[in-house]
Amino acid sequence: MAVISPEKTYDSKAIRIQNASMLNFKGDDIDITNFLIGFTIFEDIRKNTMSMQVGISDGVGLIERFPIVGDEIVVIQFTAPSYEESITVAMPVYATYDKQKLNDTTVSYVLDCVSFEYLNSLSKTADKAYTGLAVSDMVKDVYQTYLQNDTLKKELFVDDSIGNHNFIAPETDPLEFITFLAHEAVAGNESANYMFYEDHEKFNFRTLNRLYRQEPVYQFVLTNDNVDKKLSLNGTQLEQSNYIEGFTVVREMDVLTLTEQGYYDNSVLAIDPVLKRFRVNAFNYNDNFDLIDHLADNKSTPVNSRKSIFNGASRSKYFVSSIT
Repeated sequence: MAVISPEKTYDSKAIRIQNASMLNFKGDDIDITNFLIGFTIFEDIRKNTMSMQVGISDGVGLIERFPIVGDEIVVIQFTAPSYEESITVAMPVYATYDKQKLNDTTVSYVLDCVSFEYLNSLSKTADKAYTGLAVSDMVKDVYQTYLQNDTLKKELFVDDSIGNHNFIAPETDPLEFITFLAHEAVAGNESANYMFYEDHEKFNFRTLNRLYRQEPVYQFVLTNDNVDKKLSLNGTQLEQSNYIEGFTVVREMDVLTLTEQGYYDNSVLAIDPVLKRFRVNAFNYNDNFDLIDHLADNKSTPVNSRKSIFNGASRSKYFVSSIT
């Protein structure tokens, strides 16, 4: 497990590759360090699993002679000054693309890799009935039964949900079923917003609210990295490693998607068949802004926005109570 060292300075350009190898379906292992152009590892809280792209410069015909057919595993071990221990990432190859001829004997291409757990989800179906369990416990069982890789055995960190529920996984993709459970989970008297995602250490079933409350791991500022004088942030002097060199805004606003996802308003219609009660809990972003956690202090919509009159109908669902 990689541990951040407070005595060491983060430097995005100081990564050192300790090992880069590829294992094929026959069990053959080859060192690809000298073939490596570069690699990119993707961790995204909005994606269930990680992925990786590996650039290869091939002058010996690896694709034909090794061969590379989509059953290979790429293992990369690297270190960075801000970590006390090395990081090891192992992922199966599922595609090659962007093949280009560099000269008469050398070609370059990119290996697309994805987590073992994603491939497990594609090759298995969840088909269990869960009765009288918390949603977070169901997620644990789905992960351990269908997704967890037997060799890596990545742990799952869970924010416990409340209430006991009954759900059936009807021969469905395990990751799709977990996504369904994330929408049904309740995290107590707060906005739930459960997310299931992978980082290089573990899998996570976390609520956005609880993530927002965590202290930042590192501070970054957008500034010129060749400034003569030292800058400070909240009384802490910044080093060059704190500077953001640049960024690109791919998509800044998508009102349609946010409305469909219930960002501006949503509602839950709760039915209690035992007590014969019916209750509607409606949320409106402008009216209930102070009741949930945020990364920013200000609202993303003006007070007089037309969205302020939304009454919860943009995203609505029924909830039949079986809480014990």
